[in-house]
Amino acid sequence: MPRLLNADCWDIDSDGVPEIVLAYRFESHPEKSVGKVMLLKSGPDVRKPWTAREIDHIPTAHRVRWIDCEGNGNQVAVYTPQHEQWIRTVIEDTMQNGHALAVGDLDADGRDEIVSGFRGKGYQLSIYQDADLQGKRWNKTVLDDGGIAGADCLVEDFTGNGRPDIICIGASTGNVNLYENLAH
Repeated sequence: MPRLLNADCWDIDSDGVPEIVLAYRFESHPEKSVGKVMLLKSGPDVRKPWTAREIDHIPTAHRVRWIDCEGNGNQVAVYTPQHEQWIRTVIEDTMQNGHALAVGDLDADGRDEIVSGFRGKGYQLSIYQDADLQGKRWNKTVLDDGGIAGADCLVEDFTGNGRPDIICIGASTGNVNLYENLAH
């Protein structure tokens, strides 16, 4: 696979071996970019070749993350499995040079939220929460409006209080911000 860019793992079928989702064939100029999203699944022996299945074709395919909804892009898309297919739902399409993407259970409800930010004009860092338990409707909360040109984010407990916080690095803003989770 040419121009591999980003990957993430998750055991979606609970067989003990994580599947891999890949974003590849991305170019910085959308008119030249092919952009593919591929799902890789192992057979009984993980050392043997894996089965690859394209699940989307979008020029801005750049960052991929798995999330648990049940328990240079301008879009944040969620893929949910439905009857041997993957259904794509766009939950954000107004970003300018989207780049930061992370997931984590920020509110301790057992379900992951999405953290996403962009580096283009009008920098913004937002949190998206699944509103229907199926990944089809999402609520957006703006966490930082104009203070960080999000290049990447991490969700971890940085303050040692048992709650996941967010760290985001700013590209053109040249900053690293901690967003402390103050929920009880």
